[in-house]
Amino acid sequence: MKSIKSNILPIVLLFAATAVGAEDIIIEKDGVQLSTAEVDSFLLTIPENDRKLFSGNKQRMIEVIDNLIVNKVSYQRALANDIDENPEVKAKIEQATQRIIVEAWIEQYIADQPEANYRAIAQEKYILNKDNYVSQETVDVKHILIAANNRSAEQAHEMANQVLQEIKSGNMAFDAAAQQHTEDPTYRNNKGLISAVRRGATAPEFEQAAFALTPEAPLSEVVNTPFGSHIIYLVAKNEAQPLDFADVETQLIEEAKQSYRSTIINNYLDRIRSQEVNVNQDVLNSYLDSYRTDHS
Repeated sequence: MKSIKSNILPIVLLFAATAVGAEDIIIEKDGVQLSTAEVDSFLLTIPENDRKLFSGNKQRMIEVIDNLIVNKVSYQRALANDIDENPEVKAKIEQATQRIIVEAWIEQYIADQPEANYRAIAQEKYILNKDNYVSQETVDVKHILIAANNRSAEQAHEMANQVLQEIKSGNMAFDAAAQQHTEDPTYRNNKGLISAVRRGATAPEFEQAAFALTPEAPLSEVVNTPFGSHIIYLVAKNEAQPLDFADVETQLIEEAKQSYRSTIINNYLDRIRSQEVNVNQDVLNSYLDSYRTDHS
């Protein structure tokens, strides 16, 4: 059988003993065998959309098999050393089992509930909060960059300032100055134009200067960023605009689904909490007292 180099990755698995035929065995290591059924079982734990990334990629499947056999060998060695009999390990296994079963039950419970009209819910939310759905303010700017990677920041600033003075004096138009002096590697493709600049999308110093420009005062002073020294020219200010429902429909429908899901879960849990409970007060008090003594 062809060996596969092992790379230990953090996959935590519990392997159930399964009788398999020899033809089902994919790999064997240290007397431990891995079957196709065990690989299939592992893949079922991966979300369906992500699962396709594995099943359609031979190299990823080999890595999965490799990781599974390494973990199964470790699992068998742990059993041989009675790790599963450790009280703390037993408690963790029991809690993990309960959690997995409860999560599966909750998912089934949600799936059995009537489907809501998510689009109608989304439309109602949009109508009631229409003023909240607006596009981001953006600016279109041109810039000249004097890079600081081959010179000091002070030298870059001084060179940019000399270019700025040429523009301010009228000796050179901004576009001509950009063509002659800019060191922006993207200039060949965009001629120095950066369209629809959003807040948070550029260096803070660049952003602050760009959004401070106005049609009446479209030319910046020299702006220093980690990339070098810039001269920025405002082309257009794009004010925030109301968004149509179609622009936010996908987002609002997803929010409606999550909200409906949360409501179902909370209502289910609240019904359980509201049911009558019988408390053995003597046992409870005794336990709490002993716990406080043992852990003080």
